[in-house]
Amino acid sequence: MQIATASLAIIALMVPGSAGAALTVGALAVTSDGALSMEAAAGSDIVLGSAAVAGTLTLGGTGQTGTIGLGTGTAAQTINIGTGAAVVKTISVGGTGANVIAIGNTQTAGSVAIGAAMTTGTITIGGTAQTGTITIGQSNGTSNIINIGSANLSGTNIQTVNIANGVNAAGTTTTLNIANNTLGSGNTTVNISNAAALAGTRTVNIVATQGVPSTDVVNIGHATSTTNIAGLLEIPSGTATPTGTDCDAAGEAGRIYVETDAAILWICTGAAWADASP
Repeated sequence: MQIATASLAIIALMVPGSAGAALTVGALAVTSDGALSMEAAAGSDIVLGSAAVAGTLTLGGTGQTGTIGLGTGTAAQTINIGTGAAVVKTISVGGTGANVIAIGNTQTAGSVAIGAAMTTGTITIGGTAQTGTITIGQSNGTSNIINIGSANLSGTNIQTVNIANGVNAAGTTTTLNIANNTLGSGNTTVNISNAAALAGTRTVNIVATQGVPSTDVVNIGHATSTTNIAGLLEIPSGTATPTGTDCDAAGEAGRIYVETDAAILWICTGAAWADASP
């Protein structure tokens, strides 16, 4: 069937009988020189591919150069993609080409939620074949706020936020950069667990668990930086003298240890432990 003229505005396909009558159409090509609309009566549904068990339902073919809009109206709308239960679905966005995928790209207010109501399952950004760059909060906005794991918990709920939490095989490297931008004339502030604690215990662990075999190096500050510590500083201690193998190399110079029974402060010179008690 071909609509060759724009003056023909409406084609009505009507099946006599009940409101639930079915119309089956074989191979059909419809070409419109103008706008082509599909409209249902109030309270009814428009379903595409409702009973298909195989095949492909395509919006925008190989020759599509315009815009495909879902939910572009101004009224309150809910757009569901793959929300049905019972079977496992694969929803792919963006093919093999150089695609730009924008989610919530023109919003001035509102929220973009991914997996907001999930009770189980996994949300993965950047798969095993990822070789490019994944950027969150790239725009040069006047005030960008990026929240990760910002839910308010109640009862016995537990929230775990893992970043770079995988297992590195031999020869692989994971680099985690936080606020790693090059400073121009601006400022950068990095807060870790900076909110006021109303109750409970707050524990901040940085390389708290040692792997075997493993060499852990934690660097804070640099030669000309100022490091401020408020509160009490707790350094390694024990009832015996420090182990000699912990201070027998130049790279170990500056280590501190407290022998509690004798109240001795030991400092590593890079060759041996020295008593630095007052």
